[in-house]
Amino acid sequence: MYSRGSYNEYYVRFIRNLSQSIPKRKISKNLLLIYLMIGLILTFNILFMTDIFPFSSLCKLQESVISSKSEDFNHDAISTIERSKRALEKLKVLLASVMSPDGQPWIWIPTKEYPSVPYQPTFLLNQTIPKPLYNITDLPRSVVHEINRVCRRLKQADQVGGAIWCKLFKKTYSDTLVTTTTILDDKSTYIITGDIDLMWLRDSSAQVHQYLTLWQDLEIQRIVEGLICRQIQFIFSNPYASAFRLTLRPNPPSDDSLEPIHVQKGRNLHVAMHNYELDSLCYHIVQLHADILSGINTYGIVNHENYGKIYAFETDGFSQHLLIDDANIPSLLSATYLGFKTPYDPSNLLMQSTRQFILSKGNPYFFQGKNVSGIGSQHTAANYVWPMAIIMEGLTTIINNNTIKDLDYVWQRLEASHAYTFSMHESFDVNNPTEFTREWFAWVNSLFAELVLTHLEHLEDWLCFRRTI
Repeated sequence: MYSRGSYNEYYVRFIRNLSQSIPKRKISKNLLLIYLMIGLILTFNILFMTDIFPFSSLCKLQESVISSKSEDFNHDAISTIERSKRALEKLKVLLASVMSPDGQPWIWIPTKEYPSVPYQPTFLLNQTIPKPLYNITDLPRSVVHEINRVCRRLKQADQVGGAIWCKLFKKTYSDTLVTTTTILDDKSTYIITGDIDLMWLRDSSAQVHQYLTLWQDLEIQRIVEGLICRQIQFIFSNPYASAFRLTLRPNPPSDDSLEPIHVQKGRNLHVAMHNYELDSLCYHIVQLHADILSGINTYGIVNHENYGKIYAFETDGFSQHLLIDDANIPSLLSATYLGFKTPYDPSNLLMQSTRQFILSKGNPYFFQGKNVSGIGSQHTAANYVWPMAIIMEGLTTIINNNTIKDLDYVWQRLEASHAYTFSMHESFDVNNPTEFTREWFAWVNSLFAELVLTHLEHLEDWLCFRRTI
């Protein structure tokens, strides 16, 4: 019988051989291919999960909660939504018995051996820490070629303006490789998010998205395959975490010191953030498709007085809805970019009416300034809009005679937003773009580069004629 390591090595080789036999496709198809391959890896590795996650009575409780046929309910097959409701009821009972002295429930019950039971036993000792081999100093040849190709076209469209956009593209397109990527000695790749030197599953996936069209480059293959392997190792170590680190950092911030309060929050040597985010695993691998669509159609649609039927940002399934959109991804604005399609709305009319709502003052996080408007976030101050959301406006714009002006306005706002840093930021003041947050944010830089590649022809046209809104 093969060992777990043998299976892992076999499927990494399988990925490499399969990828070399497939011609270039659009980015979305390449991403779908990677998700499919990840699925194969996880399917075969699941056989060995018992080696990684020791069973306990609480683990068995989890198993019964998520099983599609629960012993508590006469073995009737139930939907994901119904399972979730029943799991919540069990969770309430569990929490009621583990209240802390000040009356607050512990989401993770600490014990000496398993500091984050019941959700996931995570060991603090005997963990293998891979060592850095090198950081990328020389860009892969395919990346250099792509930068030169885009810059040549931009400068031909407009020598002065094109030079500015060339500098923007060169810095943002290469940022993930130059500033955030480390190749490790276990053949994996560690990619931090930028000014926060931790690796998020979501961010790291998005940060390499724009390189997928360069898959024939062996160095790009090495980086992306290594990232998939690193994500799988992190997920196996703790599938409820959203951000990870290789080891505790020197001169640590407070949460790296692993004081009892941090251990109780589920953090350990590798887990930096234990606040479970559904979209983190979705970025690694897009499941439960039919049940989710059914749930959205049943509980997530609201009849708005001005815009008709629209999607809610959040719902509790009991007629309570939150009607906003946030600049961060995933968002309602980014739904079509992320591949959202539903048989309940084949013409996409609901998404169109939802888009009208979220790009209006009806959305509490939509801000309008002197010359700039856009979507902000609960994470930043009022009147600060996010380039990420402006970029997403462009990536989700269907180009036709009626929408050209919308894309023109995207270029106009993004050009103003970088404030001569030639990087995208987390957010900026709609009345003064030189006031911004997070100068180093690799995810949004990657997303900006993807927008330029997606709508390069239209950007050339805009540079030629400089249409302003």
